[in-house]
Amino acid sequence: MRFVPKSEGINAVGNEQRIYEFANGYGASVIRGPHTYGGPEYFEVAVLRGGHICYDTPITDDVIGWLTEEMVQETLGRIAALTPAHEAGGNDDEPQGTHDRVDRKSES
Repeated sequence: MRFVPKSEGINAVGNEQRIYEFANGYGASVIRGPHTYGGPEYFEVAVLRGGHICYDTPITDDVIGWLTEEMVQETLGRIAALTPAHEAGGNDDEPQGTHDRVDRKSES
């Protein structure tokens, strides 16, 4: 399965960014740019909950860098399969940093 972003564009710090949202209450921010873990060639993924980076999932306690597109899609599948966010608890008040929301929304 190939996941389709809810929005995509350029974020406030100039990174290419795609935002995904899943039925379980989680989402993902996928970025690529010169100041990310992967630079302009690879992707960095942050798990989102409540629109903020979530640092306490079984997937990671940080962002995941140096990913190919195939690895991004695999990671999105793992995020989509997490226990629903309302059952998971955790802190939704973390700042996003380079994963701040994109400036423009996709036309869908």
